[in-house]
Amino acid sequence: MSEPDAETTESGLLDRVQRALMHAEAAARCYLALIVAEGRRAARGLMREGSWMAALVGLGLIGLALLLVGLAMLIESRIGSPGVGYMIVGGLTVIVFLVVMCALIPRDEK
Repeated sequence: MSEPDAETTESGLLDRVQRALMHAEAAARCYLALIVAEGRRAARGLMREGSWMAALVGLGLIGLALLLVGLAMLIESRIGSPGVGYMIVGGLTVIVFLVVMCALIPRDEK
């Protein structure tokens, strides 16, 4: 019987270890690429939803401003003094804002 050559056995083992490490590195790169692609897809979705939300909030604010201006003009025409309607609507808007902000601010209960 012939004994296997020690040099070729070591070389074969090193080749297998090297190929296994290369395979593990390639698998890790693929896994990382999948994670990055999923993150990008999720970020695009969030940006799309965020831009729609910003557009809707802007549209709502424009509508609210026009409604308040119309209400102020109606109050002003009923009272007859220039600028009174805008002051009333502005004051009510500030009061509503302050009430909502006071309700939203968390209180420290000790």
